[in-house]
Amino acid sequence: MFSQNTDELRDFNNSISREWIVANGLGGYSSSTVLGCNSRKYHGLLVASLEPPVKRYVLLSKIEEEVEVDGEIFRLSTNEYPGAIYPQGYNLLKDFLIDPFPTSEFDLEQVKIRKKVFTIHDQNATIIS
Repeated sequence: MFSQNTDELRDFNNSISREWIVANGLGGYSSSTVLGCNSRKYHGLLVASLEPPVKRYVLLSKIEEEVEVDGEIFRLSTNEYPGAIYPQGYNLLKDFLIDPFPTSEFDLEQVKIRKKVFTIHDQNATIIS
């Protein structure tokens, strides 16, 4: 089981190069970096093969996630732009697990969030819980 600790995760340059992929059995998949920051054009939460196993299309590249706790907004997403990283949700990551599904654990002071991403076998569908 692959896992990264907090210090490794919060090192953007180290973590942006670590990627995961989950296939759906039809030629489609879900993939990104452990930070949830898409760094390649083929990264996406739902990449479907409309004529299996070819003609792949990114149908959902990512979602922008934020949580409000007692009036305070915590942005969980991470995006890289030329000269800037915004928001910097990776600073809230506590752990990342790859087995059995890519799982990000966020520590928001008094609240902990666990996000799992997985595909459904033989369907062009992705579930994020």
